[in-house]
Amino acid sequence: QMVARVFLATESTLASLVIAEEFRPHRRGAGLSVMGVAAGAGFGAVGLLMLLIPFTALGWRLFYLFALIPLAIVVYLRRNLRETRAFVAARDEHRLQSSFWPCVGAIHRRTLVKAVALVSAFGLVQTSGFFYASDLAQNTYGWSGRFTVIVITAGVFGIAGFLLGGVVSDRVGRKSMVVLANVLAAAGTILIFTGRQGLFVPGFFLDAAAGACFVTVTLAYVAELFPTELRATLSSVVIACQVAAGSLGLALLGAVSGLISISLAMVILGGSLLVSLLLLRGLPETRGRDLIHSVVLLANTNTFPGCKPSPGVVLGPTVMATDSGGTLRPRLARFSRGKRARTSEEDHLGPPAVDVVPPIDVALPREPLVPA
Repeated sequence: QMVARVFLATESTLASLVIAEEFRPHRRGAGLSVMGVAAGAGFGAVGLLMLLIPFTALGWRLFYLFALIPLAIVVYLRRNLRETRAFVAARDEHRLQSSFWPCVGAIHRRTLVKAVALVSAFGLVQTSGFFYASDLAQNTYGWSGRFTVIVITAGVFGIAGFLLGGVVSDRVGRKSMVVLANVLAAAGTILIFTGRQGLFVPGFFLDAAAGACFVTVTLAYVAELFPTELRATLSSVVIACQVAAGSLGLALLGAVSGLISISLAMVILGGSLLVSLLLLRGLPETRGRDLIHSVVLLANTNTFPGCKPSPGVVLGPTVMATDSGGTLRPRLARFSRGKRARTSEEDHLGPPAVDVVPPIDVALPREPLVPA
């Protein structure tokens, strides 16, 4: 089970990265929402298989037999899925780093801290909320069968959440949908744990929509916040922190259960989600960002001991030059054997003021794509 969960987590993370890097910028969220719906359909398939278990001799082994079907698809995709264009572009521009932990510049470090805190806060509340909501419904309200129906019906609201976090965020922006997901989750959590049975079901449905919306929009948002040479590593850090925060939330609630009621603690945690939205201040809106030719801040590798780029190449400052057709293009100066290789464009233009690679063959954006 442990090995299988590691494999599934790796597969899910890589799938979201491939979609983020391969889909057109204005359809990136839509692609991630389709992935979310497909993943939700897997849970629905398990529910249907449970109805067949009494009629087969396989028992619980039926689940593992059914799981071989998507595994066969994964094998096919592994042999036929090409490398993403964003990765190829980063490799061709010698931006990849050979160290286990990449060199992360100050701006991206601040962005990472905010993203981790925002996502962890949501994971802490959502994981704890679902666990104790199940306990409340089945043990306090005595809704064993009814709660199963509630969970299945919540799938419809989950699909709506996937569409909000993906398709809608492609149109109105990532930050707006992050705010909406947190507001829905706060409202849903408070409704569930007010102690009134009539508010449990609508609160649970709001939580289901909020969770699906948040996971979809944050996958797109985090992918767009970081350049290709950092994206996979930092995205996995954010996701891992969200999972760890969920476990931490359960431990903390268990520790304080003797001091205050779980319902009161959950109401307080639900309200705290609104406070966590302050972390969005200073983070850029990234909807529609081109991940292949995006603005990237290059950190000088000499300032990060132990970090190494691609073998034989160390990136220096970016040289801005105009080609024969009048198009502004970046030229990456390199260091070779300890000496800086100058270019004819740099001799003409002089050294750049900042180490920035602007989009290739596109106009520079009017709004900053990195936080000030």
